[in-house]
Amino acid sequence: MYKSQLVVVPHPDLPGEYRVVIGPRRRAACELAGLPAATCRIREDLPPAEQRQMMVRENVHRADLTAVEEADAYQAMLDIDGLTVDQVATAVSRSETTVRSRLRLARLPEQARTAIHEHTATLEDAAALADITDDVERERLAAALGGLNFPLALRKARDRQEERALAAPLLAALDAVGAVEHKRDAYGAPAGSVMVESFSPRYTATETAEALAAQVAPGWSFRWSYGSLYVYRPHTLEEAQEAADREAARTAADEARDAALAADAAARAVLTELAETTAALRAEFLGRLIHDRKALPASAPARIAALAADAVIYTPSSAPTDLDIGLGESDLVAWARVAVPEGWEAMQSWQRPSLLPELVEATRPLPGPQRLLLALAASIEPVPPRWWRAGPDSSGLMAWYGLLEDLGYPVSDAERALLTPPPADGEAE
Repeated sequence: MYKSQLVVVPHPDLPGEYRVVIGPRRRAACELAGLPAATCRIREDLPPAEQRQMMVRENVHRADLTAVEEADAYQAMLDIDGLTVDQVATAVSRSETTVRSRLRLARLPEQARTAIHEHTATLEDAAALADITDDVERERLAAALGGLNFPLALRKARDRQEERALAAPLLAALDAVGAVEHKRDAYGAPAGSVMVESFSPRYTATETAEALAAQVAPGWSFRWSYGSLYVYRPHTLEEAQEAADREAARTAADEARDAALAADAAARAVLTELAETTAALRAEFLGRLIHDRKALPASAPARIAALAADAVIYTPSSAPTDLDIGLGESDLVAWARVAVPEGWEAMQSWQRPSLLPELVEATRPLPGPQRLLLALAASIEPVPPRWWRAGPDSSGLMAWYGLLEDLGYPVSDAERALLTPPPADGEAE
């Protein structure tokens, strides 16, 4: 008869009310069926600990009870009622092994408990996680619980735990002097330190760790890096001075390099400005010479022809010149002063040759030397930056300026400075 009855006790916080100890699901079923009352057995003398045991004993076999809920109930019996594990096992009719297994879940990080409660992680994975004793390691591993990377993360965590166990004497000595543990899997000794020893606990005799433990002193530190333990001590005064000297030399070298880079950038900026300015002056000079059909000096036609020939027959493998120039339609159009159709710049390269007949007709009235000069100007101008950087070592630059001077171009002092070779050793400037 009692098996079908609800068991209730006086509610500890609501006088005159009762709390269901056994049969909460039967009560819910009665309410769902619309029954106005259910038969209850009132236990006025039931101690809280026994109430809890009765509730756990009834609920522990529910199909919908999660392992985390079961673990929390057992833990409460330990913490609140003061029972031992074997007493809990007897009270709930479970084996002591099962109770201990569930109790391990109660100590897991909340993230792991949630995963088990929501059935996104297995009890086997949870048990493996509970075997990891380091709190930080366990928190990190809990984040991977239920994911595809959990097996790999677990293996690494177990490896690290085994390594720490093998190096336990040394780690205990380091902990005793307050040694700092540096970031894992990094390289290089921390600032102000020098490495004393590095070894892999898996492959090094335990005596090595024990011998090193005897030397540990305040100020020491350590780092785990890819399975090896690196131990550091502070610099001596001499080592600190040597380190400071090396740092000063490195700083000086860095400053010298930065200064050289800044000077080079400044020189390039000046060179770029000069190239842009002189390009405009040369374009104006050559434009008048070509299109105004001014008389050329007597020596100019021969020099124009010679330079044009060099450009035509140039081969990088044999010619001792850097007249590596090209002739594009855009340059020819600009120098020949031909009106281009709308959308010229957007045309494909195979479409542009359609303008060549116009180019030919536009330049046909020019004398032969001027036509050659136009082609050279279109090929060379603006002077390539590599020519300016090479200065007098650029045969193309020297040949071009030689022709320009012969044609009457007024070379500025700045241009002259770039075209003049530096004095040889022992020569006066």
